[in-house]
Amino acid sequence: MSEGKDVWQFFVYGIGGNCRVMHDIDPEGTIDAVIDKISEMNGIPATTMRILYTSKQLEYGFKHPLSKYNMTNSSNLFVVLRLRGGQDRPSIRRIIQQMRSSFLPHVPQTPDDAHEVRPDTVGTESEHIHSSIEGVDYEDNDDQEGVVEETGVVEETEVVEVEPVRKMHDPLTPLTEQPDMITWDDDKDFLRARMPCGHAIGPESLTAYCRSLLTAGKFEFFCPYIFPANNAICRKKWDFYIVRRYGVLTPDEIKEFEIKITENYMRKAMGLQDCPGCKTICERMNKKDKRMVCPYCSKGPNPTFEFCWMCLKTWKSMNSITECGNEGCSGRDPRLDILEECLKKKVVGVMCPSTRACPACGLLIEHTEACKHMACPCGGQFCFICLKQQTNGSWTCGDFDTPCTVAPVQTDLPGQ
Repeated sequence: MSEGKDVWQFFVYGIGGNCRVMHDIDPEGTIDAVIDKISEMNGIPATTMRILYTSKQLEYGFKHPLSKYNMTNSSNLFVVLRLRGGQDRPSIRRIIQQMRSSFLPHVPQTPDDAHEVRPDTVGTESEHIHSSIEGVDYEDNDDQEGVVEETGVVEETEVVEVEPVRKMHDPLTPLTEQPDMITWDDDKDFLRARMPCGHAIGPESLTAYCRSLLTAGKFEFFCPYIFPANNAICRKKWDFYIVRRYGVLTPDEIKEFEIKITENYMRKAMGLQDCPGCKTICERMNKKDKRMVCPYCSKGPNPTFEFCWMCLKTWKSMNSITECGNEGCSGRDPRLDILEECLKKKVVGVMCPSTRACPACGLLIEHTEACKHMACPCGGQFCFICLKQQTNGSWTCGDFDTPCTVAPVQTDLPGQ
């Protein structure tokens, strides 16, 4: 980077249950450079990590610019470790030996490199990272309700009600006089944004609506406009960068939304787990493996750490790769319990489970409204009722609103 050039910082979650801050990010740099820096920071090879920004995986090895993912300064990234199974003792030793020979022993990052934020110093998703990161000292709180003097008398402070400041669009945002699709506000002094689908919404309404979706566990945003003629819902997808701009999100709101989108996506996508040793978010390279090796717990001089993917306890049985030896472990994928215990609902008049696993990737998808045809983020499309997948652009189970034969509760998942 040239001297005097603006630099960014990123917040990195997921490794060891901590948040770390990466400094000196070149805004015109590549995704590869960011992932390499995360790899160096954590001592984990880039090929054994999946880096997520909102619901998008950052592709490594293609030298994509940061702009491809519409990232901004202070973006929030999540690291997911891709775990190998404990197939046999020699192969495990080779994996760990390769990691130990490829990276220096882990040492704490210096303030010039990265700050590690302990879990107990990280606030809620809508709060800032601990003030020590920004170099701000909150020991002396000037925002107290009263000031205690030496006499012990509390001096009352006057409470002044401050009217909330309206969010203002930037000059390049397309505006319209159409009323807000949610509140029907038609104030001509404060115009609404015209979304890519053509419907109007104000920044406050957009922020509140999208926050309600995140609270409900969603990770994608769809237009809720209802056409008066037939009561059909628009449901055009809005990318996050559109929501970020047209909702005039504050830095706190951007952080809140980025973290919640990613967390919702990870928890619904292919059954990610937290390593019981270091609390790092993990996924399996081979979906059939049950005996897992955590490279973060096992790096440096540490002994190899293995755990059971199903019960999340330390692996006890050294002579088996299918039975961990822990009492009460069923060896069952936790997603199957969700599918078995979910409520039933009517979809185009047919009673069926309210949650299904994508037949292509295993992602758990909950039906909320409208038709039976589902589009999974993996690219697969299937019928929520009969579970038949779309082939060559056509459906064998009829139109989107046609009843079909309901498939039973799923008892196996892709890759098992």
